[in-house]
Amino acid sequence: MKNTNRGIIYIVIAMVLFSTGGLFIKLIDANAFTITFGRALIAGLIFLPFIQWKKIRISKSYVMLVIAYCYLCIMFVTTTKMTTAANAIILQCTAPLWLYLFYIIVKGKKITKRDLVPRIFILLGIVAILGESDGGNLFGNLLALSNGIAYAFVQYNMEKDYPFSDASVIGLNNIVLCLAILVLLPQNLAFSGLTVQGWLGIIFLGVFQIGVSYLFFFK
Repeated sequence: MKNTNRGIIYIVIAMVLFSTGGLFIKLIDANAFTITFGRALIAGLIFLPFIQWKKIRISKSYVMLVIAYCYLCIMFVTTTKMTTAANAIILQCTAPLWLYLFYIIVKGKKITKRDLVPRIFILLGIVAILGESDGGNLFGNLLALSNGIAYAFVQYNMEKDYPFSDASVIGLNNIVLCLAILVLLPQNLAFSGLTVQGWLGIIFLGVFQIGVSYLFFFK
């Protein structure tokens, strides 16, 4: 099999696994912080052997990446609980629009028809979703929209040239996320009330939706 075809297959597998997040988060009867912590802890343990500890250097770009990643993970689970999984995913994936605006406004990128047209459709999608929101999930959709901006920050800072590998970045990000929740929001962790289904759901999210999916994505 050609490397290009193999790469496409790996990406498809990664995307399928990524997309299972909404379904399993909805099925788990636990608050967003419990799910986020459990998922991140398992994913961090999976990537632990890949972390290049000696090469890690803390930079401004990496700090921004970690902050955006933590917000992204917490808010994705939170908004999936608050609104529909589809809206949480779609509004998070508005990142290309915000990244495009950043490059235009800050970096002086020229506007081209090829780049502009798909972003217009993203904007129309945002208007359609927010326009159909009722009082119950409008706030959830707005938070999901903010997650699209956070995702843009993650994408922008992931493109930086770090001295350690991408696997190190993801592993370290999830460990930092766990530590942040433990230090700032320990009262929101409630694992004692989880059912067997809940535990299996969190394990699946950590192992497959984050861990295995990123391994295929990097490969």
